[in-house]
Amino acid sequence: MNEKILTSIILLIFLMLSTFSISTADETIYNEDASSQNAILKLPEEYQQELPAPGSTPDSWTYGFKRFRENINLFFTFDKKEKAEKQARLAELRLAEVKEMVSKGKTEYITDLISDYEKNIEESTKLTEIAQQMGENTTKIRELVAIATSQHVSILEEILQRVPEQAKSSIQHAINASEQENERSLSALASIQPEKAAEIHLHIAEKNFLKAQEEFKLENITNSSGDFIQEYEKQINKSKEIIETMKKLGKNTEDIEYIINNATSKHVSILSEIKENIPENATKAIEKALNVSRKGGEEALSAIEARTQLKQESENITDVIEKAKNYFP
Repeated sequence: MNEKILTSIILLIFLMLSTFSISTADETIYNEDASSQNAILKLPEEYQQELPAPGSTPDSWTYGFKRFRENINLFFTFDKKEKAEKQARLAELRLAEVKEMVSKGKTEYITDLISDYEKNIEESTKLTEIAQQMGENTTKIRELVAIATSQHVSILEEILQRVPEQAKSSIQHAINASEQENERSLSALASIQPEKAAEIHLHIAEKNFLKAQEEFKLENITNSSGDFIQEYEKQINKSKEIIETMKKLGKNTEDIEYIINNATSKHVSILSEIKENIPENATKAIEKALNVSRKGGEEALSAIEARTQLKQESENITDVIEKAKNYFP
């Protein structure tokens, strides 16, 4: 009897703590790599925060209680948007647990954790879609998932290099799922807050530029260098596509075009300097990166100049009208 009472008390304590690691994760989102310190763009706060502490992991006897608390917490969350956000936070927590298991060398737990991670991301997306269909504003959760999945891809790519061969397929599957979800989230965000979507694309481009930059500096020009540049180009182009759509809708694109011009101009400067200091046989990748940066900067600058000229012409017309009033009172 005493044993049953003790078990009930322990269970009650765990349930009382059920504001657990979801709430802990609320304040911490994504761990940006060290190269972000050299970032040309000022990365948003979301990109600079760390993954939550994993807490109890699958190799611990308390882990079952942790997952039970999570399920209870979700069960009693009835707001679709809030539930979607909690699912996204739980995906992040599963990823933190994966990292911890890899660091402990206990890779036998990875496949199940990755499967749970994907389920959390998928469920978050479904709930967000339902919330949007019900007429709710889903901008915040769309933005959170877009930033999350872009960061998750980076983390999973790191993990991929550290796990044994038998675990690689599940990690690669998660990378593909995260990339697809990132594209879906950004596409949805572009329809409700295009400037924010363009900005996130630009930040993802910046992250890939930094990765390529590190390899260029180390004179370590590999296939991955080309992949980083290809992704950099893709994200810059996505950002520009959104800007063009915004223009057609009559939206103000001045701020985001200024950011693109500023970033790509500095990218050109950095790449030109690197090009001078690497072997000739390694300059092809640099040239491709330079072309992408120049094109992005030139198009943004052209739009800024056109807008400035239009503003000047408008001011001149206003000035002529004002002068005409003096002659024809």
